[in-house]
Amino acid sequence: MSVKTQIPDQIEEVSSMSTENPRNLRDIVPDFGGVDPEKAFAEIDEVFLELKNEYADKLGEDIMEIERLTSLFEKDNDIRHLDAVYSIVHNMRGQGGSFDFPLISAIGTSFCKYAANRKDKENYSFPLILQHLEAIKLVYKENRKGEGDQTARAVVNALAQAVDILLEKEKNS
Repeated sequence: MSVKTQIPDQIEEVSSMSTENPRNLRDIVPDFGGVDPEKAFAEIDEVFLELKNEYADKLGEDIMEIERLTSLFEKDNDIRHLDAVYSIVHNMRGQGGSFDFPLISAIGTSFCKYAANRKDKENYSFPLILQHLEAIKLVYKENRKGEGDQTARAVVNALAQAVDILLEKEKNS
């Protein structure tokens, strides 16, 4: 049988299927091998769980690095230290929600908004920066996964409002 005659036969078989009696796609499409989807999803879940556990460890390492950089900044006032803190917090923010730390993401979003939107990169509120970093450390220390309680959400909202107020004030000055 030629290819030309095989294809119309297959189309006719598929088109003759009734919607009232749908067939399993596996019955129609030949199995060419490959990975079993259920096994693949189980492996993905296993890898993701491992990454979640590693994230908590990485978070601790990142916090120690942030503390080191802010300490250096307080000594020499070199803005590059704060830029390095921004990079670390930006990564924390991006990964936090994926690994059950949405509070880290929310705090990091507020921090990054402040750091990225200041007109004068040399003029900043160091206390506000430290408040964000202390909030991140507290979430980590208390292993606050999930959305957090009312107090935690109030702290996140207060930080975001402080950022909005300072950025608006800077814009109008």
